[in-house]
Amino acid sequence: MIALACTGYLKYESPWRPLGILASAGLVGYLLYFVFPATGPLYLAGASFPGAPAPFATLREMHPHPIDLPVPAPRNAMPSLHMAWALLLWFNSRPLTRAVRGLTLTYVFLTVIVTLGTGEHYLADLAVALPFSITVQAVWTGAQGKTRSMVLAAGTSLTLIWLVVLRYGTHFFLQSPAIPWGCVIGSTMLSLMLEQSLYRGQHTNFRMY
Repeated sequence: MIALACTGYLKYESPWRPLGILASAGLVGYLLYFVFPATGPLYLAGASFPGAPAPFATLREMHPHPIDLPVPAPRNAMPSLHMAWALLLWFNSRPLTRAVRGLTLTYVFLTVIVTLGTGEHYLADLAVALPFSITVQAVWTGAQGKTRSMVLAAGTSLTLIWLVVLRYGTHFFLQSPAIPWGCVIGSTMLSLMLEQSLYRGQHTNFRMY
């Protein structure tokens, strides 16, 4: 998908910009792994994944803490760079044809299914990847007025709020299933609104198809 998007960019400008966006997301995301080290549920549950999910009622007794895993696994779950890269490809496919944009959007949905289905990520990892991606996109986007600064500040704040609450405020999410779902939906909608605002405010000479 990265190669396809960069090939499409050759018609409009150098492909180095999308490559730079993806590379910077990987660098910053790697640094965040040290801030919030975590692995997906597959490495914790092992062979029982996904057939034995913990009931919501029992989660009240749990809290984030270091654990010994049965198998060696990298602490690279939060935020999901799989999701972040897929989102950034989608964001930056606008100058390309409708077919390519549709393909990148399909890639986003497939990434959600695969990362959750294989146990490499929790849903929270994917939720945090969205404002994280908006932040990276804002760094690389020229926008009119204060739009870029506003989106950059909002995306950064939302990413950090997620990390802090997931680490120190899990009791807040465990009061009711409606709370974590509401937070995920609200964060997703706000992040997409920020991306739309960033896109409308940016300077572009691309011809849109």
